[in-house]
Amino acid sequence: MRNIMMIQPAIILRYPVQSSLLSAVGYCPVTCIFDVELRDGSLYRYYGVPAHICWNLLCADSKGRYFNQHIKPAFRYQRFGLPSRSVGARQPRRPSPRRRRRTG
Repeated sequence: MRNIMMIQPAIILRYPVQSSLLSAVGYCPVTCIFDVELRDGSLYRYYGVPAHICWNLLCADSKGRYFNQHIKPAFRYQRFGLPSRSVGARQPRRPSPRRRRRTG
């Protein structure tokens, strides 16, 4: 029999945090899934995150710095939400095409 946790995506409640980068976070200790909602509206789900890492993030003076240093580079993730394109939202910069240098 297959484990039902493997079939259905986990629904995790997110709670607001005081941060200039993060908007809300949520954690499921059963599946070790950590959800992070950024201020731009994008949502990321990190897998295999131990409970103490989440606790350390909540206790950190700078939650964004802790997230960037200890969670983002260390755990597998999946992006779920895309940033909303509301009025006044900053648009991402597109890379400018590179021009070839002429030689000779």
